[in-house]
Amino acid sequence: MNGFNNFGKPVTALRLANAAAQLREMLPEASSEARLNILGFVREHVERDTPAALLGADAPSPINVLDLTGRYRVLAAILTGA
Repeated sequence: MNGFNNFGKPVTALRLANAAAQLREMLPEASSEARLNILGFVREHVERDTPAALLGADAPSPINVLDLTGRYRVLAAILTGA
C-alpha cells in the first residue's frame, strides 16, 4: 500500500509506535511528553489531510524542534509504518 493513501485516514497504533521510535532516535534528550505532543500534532494533520501545515517554515510550535528532514522522517513513519 502506498503511504500517500493514508492521508485523511486514522493512524494505526503500529504506525504511531514506529513514528515514536523515530522520534526517540532523533530527540533522545526530549521528554516523553514533548515527543507525545509532536506525535499528536503530526497525527492530527495526517488524519485531517493537511500535511502542508507540518512542512512549512511557519509551522506551529510542537514540530519546530525538528528540522525539515526530521519532519519528513516522522511523517514517513506515520504514513508507512517504516
